[in-house]
Amino acid sequence: MNATPASLLTAAQRRSRVELIRRQIELMRRYSAETGDAQHARWLLKEVIYRVWEQPQIPPPRFDKYSLWFAWSPRTLERLASYAQGGKRPDIKGLRLEHVIPRGILADELLARERDDLASFLDAFFKAAVITVEDDAQLNQAGVRARMPEGWELGSNPWVRYEHAGLNPASFEIPCRLRPELAL
Repeated sequence: MNATPASLLTAAQRRSRVELIRRQIELMRRYSAETGDAQHARWLLKEVIYRVWEQPQIPPPRFDKYSLWFAWSPRTLERLASYAQGGKRPDIKGLRLEHVIPRGILADELLARERDDLASFLDAFFKAAVITVEDDAQLNQAGVRARMPEGWELGSNPWVRYEHAGLNPASFEIPCRLRPELAL
């Protein structure tokens, strides 16, 4: 659902950042093995990936980290109903940047096995949506805040935990597609 514009990074920047992340993965594997603290290794890797790979590529237009090229839940879209480009900024209090597949699962995957094409893995699986605190509460109540439902495997439907929580992924929309004037 994240049909965003092309990367904001140059090819050279992407190569450099992939190498940095690859080294971080190696360091976190070593750290985990030496300390037995896999949870901290996973947390550090998630943060590095967000800061080095994801955050620099959040496409404009956006309100803070909430890109209008990400999939927004119906509740979040209500915030944009009266927004006109250049007008008063919509209220973003109570919004969440939520990874469709929890970052911890993806970090575990990277720590567990080598990826020949790390950039493609990062591009394919580190996808975000914009949700409200109410949407987030639904995920939490359904027991899928930071995990996928039982039986899910990497490569299958990434939106299954939203369905599991009673949220309809088909109702999530990309604001710049709904209102192309916002992308100008």
